Amino acid sequence: MKTLWTLTLICALSTCATAQDLERMYNEGQHYFEIGEHGHAIAFFTGVIEYDPVNVPALVKRGMSFHETGEYERALADFTAIIGAEAENPTAYIERGRVHLSMANVRMACEDWKFALGLGDPTAKHLSEQYHCKP
Repeated sequence: MKTLWTLTLICALSTCATAQDLERMYNEGQHYFEIGEHGHAIAFFTGVIEYDPVNVPALVKRGMSFHETGEYERALADFTAIIGAEAENPTAYIERGRVHLSMANVRMACEDWKFALGLGDPTAKHLSEQYHCKP
């Protein structure tokens, strides 16, 4: 029993994932995302994020997966984390706006889309017009 605990502690204190491992985890998450198995996708993207907390592609896909599974607060947290790391990431604003819309908060959705529009994102223009966001 003491040996097992020691081995677990050593693994917890060392880097247990290589760049190749993270790439494989991301690719697995992407596969599950593409086939609509968002619970599995979340698990793989979370694995990547545990080793690389500011991995924007993994945060985007995990946030989108949380949105798809109705975990809106967790989706908002991921998109807000991206914005904290990359304030001019239009995808984070677009997707966070979509989550706000799912939560029936059109005003907040419009604010995010207007910001993305200011960054030159064409999707933001379409969404702003579709939901009658005021300039």
